[in-house]
Amino acid sequence: MLYRINTSFLIVFLFLTYSIYGQVSSVGFQNLNIEDGLSHSLVTGIVEDDKGFLWISTQNGLNRFDGYNFRQYYAGESNRTLQKNHIQDLYKDSFGQLWISYFRGGIDRFDPETGVFYSYRPDSSNKSSIS
Repeated sequence: MLYRINTSFLIVFLFLTYSIYGQVSSVGFQNLNIEDGLSHSLVTGIVEDDKGFLWISTQNGLNRFDGYNFRQYYAGESNRTLQKNHIQDLYKDSFGQLWISYFRGGIDRFDPETGVFYSYRPDSSNKSSIS
C-alpha cells in the first residue's frame, strides 16, 4: 500500500512540475518614448483595435502604433483631425470605433476604416447636446 501511495505521489509531483514548467515563457517589453515617435510622454489611454494596431492617447494627440512606427493625429479644422490635442481617455466599442474624450469637455468618435473623426461638442444653447 505504501508503495502505491508513493508512486501516485511521484506521478502527481512530476505532472505538476511539468505543467508549471510548460507555463513559463519569455515576455519581452519595450519602452517607447518621444524619440521613437510618440507625441507626448504622458499617456492617458491605450487600446488595441481589431487589426492589432495600438492606439495611444496622450496630452498632445493620438498615436497609432503598428509595432514598428507611430502615426500621430493632432487637432485641426477638418474631419480627419482631432477636436483637441489634450486627450483625457480612450475607449474602443464593439463596432471597432474609437471614442476619445477630452480634458475640459467634448468627445470624438474615430472610424479607423475611413479615418474620419465625428465630433460631439457641448452646446449650452442646444438641450440635446452632450453636457
